[in-house]
Amino acid sequence: KRRRLNGRQKRKKQLPGLFDPNFRKEIRSVLVVRVGGIDTSVTNSLTELSDSVFGTFGKKQSLKSQYDACSFGKLEFVQAEDKGILHGVVRIIVPEVLSGVDTGYVLNKVKKIADGKIDLSEESYDHIIYCMPPGVLKQQKVWLAYAELGGQRSVVYDEWCGSLSALMHEIGHNLGLYHAGMGNETYADASGYMGTSVLSSDGPLMCF
Repeated sequence: KRRRLNGRQKRKKQLPGLFDPNFRKEIRSVLVVRVGGIDTSVTNSLTELSDSVFGTFGKKQSLKSQYDACSFGKLEFVQAEDKGILHGVVRIIVPEVLSGVDTGYVLNKVKKIADGKIDLSEESYDHIIYCMPPGVLKQQKVWLAYAELGGQRSVVYDEWCGSLSALMHEIGHNLGLYHAGMGNETYADASGYMGTSVLSSDGPLMCF
């Protein structure tokens, strides 16, 4: 099962030489935000999300382990640390019905709820992954994920927050990588993570 992923243009810090074996080691913090509403919640638990991103509880294939492999050990993702954050993940409940609501609205609500309680400022972390619950829409359409190109924010739909290839793809956009296509097909190159994505927490194991 493959889906398409979208990257949003936003120029910020990029790592153009990341995949060069001679590049110096980079350590980057990641915060995962598990969003819920009164009618819906993300399928993956806090511990499952932490395991998928960081391998916290022994998961062999994770965002952290695969970027370590693809960067020749030059890129390390570490758990964000602050009050309210557990194993790199924070849970935020919006006290509203979220089914049928747009991601932009939900993100604004999340930030207002967190204000003064949990630090969600982009200045505090290198990457923030927002995991949206089922039913939340993007521009009134069914969607999978999107991320800022060269930025810090990724927004991922429900169970795809546990997909290794989806996480690798979206963080790839944050690091300045574009889609990998063939001919007129934007996502057709399935040999690397910037093509299509697979709903699997364990693979495929590849790079870029």
